[in-house]
Amino acid sequence: MRLQFLAACAVLAGLAACSPKPADTASAPTRIYSVQEVMKAVVAPSSAAVWKSPEWMNNPDGPQPDAKTKEADWQALRAGGVALAESTNLLVMEGRLTVQPGVKLEGEGQQGNLTAVEMDAKIKANRPQFIKHARALQDAARETVVAIDKRSPDALLEAGGKVDEACEACHKAFWYPGAP
Repeated sequence: MRLQFLAACAVLAGLAACSPKPADTASAPTRIYSVQEVMKAVVAPSSAAVWKSPEWMNNPDGPQPDAKTKEADWQALRAGGVALAESTNLLVMEGRLTVQPGVKLEGEGQQGNLTAVEMDAKIKANRPQFIKHARALQDAARETVVAIDKRSPDALLEAGGKVDEACEACHKAFWYPGAP
């Protein structure tokens, strides 16, 4: 009898372990800000940090800073590249609104630009494409970090071009598809 009781307990414990558990909402990411706010606060400044590389990188005949200054420049560029790569994860969080309620989308009303409502609907209807564009930006941003880690201005310039292409492709698809 005792053996049967232990066997029954073992079966019940096994079934309990296999049953789905409720999601731990305390550890789930929370969307707070809109796509437009993430773009202005994270994506734009971090991409600008990558595109506006220090003068000494762009002008070999210009002023040549000491090694300490160059290293600080590389570290600032790297921080921008890392932030840009990770910002794409924020952009693709399910349910993130384009703008906060009552706020106009930047450029709304200009020829070819979508409204916030149209953009939200387009992202929702074409979510896999939106994620694909975000991943293209993430891949390009990761290439900038690789170039920075190699201390290669030429590779950084090439990767920066890919960042620009990824941004523009997404904007043309989801923000201003009808722009002239």
